[in-house]
Amino acid sequence: MNGDGISSGAKKSAECVMWQVLEWCVKWPWRVVLVTLTEATQLEDLEEFQRQWRNLTRRELLQLFVRVIAVWERQRNGRLHWHMVALCRPGVDVRTGTDVALIRATGGRRGANRDLRAIWERVRTWKSYG
Repeated sequence: MNGDGISSGAKKSAECVMWQVLEWCVKWPWRVVLVTLTEATQLEDLEEFQRQWRNLTRRELLQLFVRVIAVWERQRNGRLHWHMVALCRPGVDVRTGTDVALIRATGGRRGANRDLRAIWERVRTWKSYG
């Protein structure tokens, strides 16, 4: 640990993640998506949470995305959730025709292109992976 409370190993890992995401954004900006997943069962047990993550990855994520980088965190109420950056499969374009300002203005009801809407629809079908 150094003065900021973050280990040098954690800093190196964060830098590797940053460079990986940057590479995706430069090479395939139309295939990169950001996703936040909150567990419907209000999980607080980290071991069970990680088990369910492995199941979700095996059953769903690797069918939808080529690569996924994810981190978990606790909400103020103790519930666990994931933040992830994912690289969509070749042929998927979530960027062309997507109006980010309209998505923000309408709470996600309008502005997404066909491929992005398809991803959202699929993610919404995911249930707990216990």
